Amino acid sequence: MKHSELVEIRRDYIPVFRLGNEEHERHWKSYVPHENFQELLDKVINILEGKSKKNAVWLQGSYGTGKTHACSVVAHLVSEDIKNIEDYIEGLRPELRHRLKYFREKYRYLPVYMRGTEEAPSLNHLEKIYVRIAIKRALLKAGIKEVIEYELDKILEYLPQIVAKKGEEKILQEYTYGKYESLSAFLEDLKKPTPEPEALEMANSILEKEEGLHFSFALEEWLEKVNKLLKDRGYSGILLIWDEFTEIIKSESHHLEKLQNLAEKNQIKLIIVSHVGEAELRSV
Repeated sequence: MKHSELVEIRRDYIPVFRLGNEEHERHWKSYVPHENFQELLDKVINILEGKSKKNAVWLQGSYGTGKTHACSVVAHLVSEDIKNIEDYIEGLRPELRHRLKYFREKYRYLPVYMRGTEEAPSLNHLEKIYVRIAIKRALLKAGIKEVIEYELDKILEYLPQIVAKKGEEKILQEYTYGKYESLSAFLEDLKKPTPEPEALEMANSILEKEEGLHFSFALEEWLEKVNKLLKDRGYSGILLIWDEFTEIIKSESHHLEKLQNLAEKNQIKLIIVSHVGEAELRSV
């Protein structure tokens, strides 16, 4: 008898799950809630309820062990309308199922996804812009249209006006050193899901030197407005899930502390996904 006659691959099987991918997210319920997953869910509920001294859960595992898919399931369970998760949670052990139902009567979190260095190519800009981009994307996905304006929006508004007034060729040559041949190409880089750090610096320099406009990219004030907006829409806060975090730590070892401080100050809960343990990464 052939192996193919004994074992069949599920049609909805996804070999490499990616958070935020619409096609992948449609199959989140294909994940089997095994005991290790249920322990993870229990820990996440603890931090979301404030019953843990920590504000982060560290998820460690080898490549291909289902860490990312598990995080997607957690995200859906803490954010979806309860009626949309009732069928799935029947597969949980009774005490956890009852706990989750009780938790969802009081809490609902907005999941925000980031991945490796793709979402923050320049770690020095993390607190300034890239976390905000990820949060804004999550707000729009959740159907929250009253997105809070932030500095990049203002840059995109003012930059074309300044370039038109001062002269496109002169401005681009002086501030972008010939990297961009047209304003449209410059704006295209700034409008990317993850803008180029160099383009951000160039744009900020133009606004500051030509018009005296300085954007500090202060995050905490912006997050206060976001948290108020979320509260008004029935959310308890933000759950930031950062996949492939190993790359971040290996490139800048103190980055974990920066992220944890950011979360603590702004009522953000974290799930950090890595291929190695927290203690090992901290020693890098």
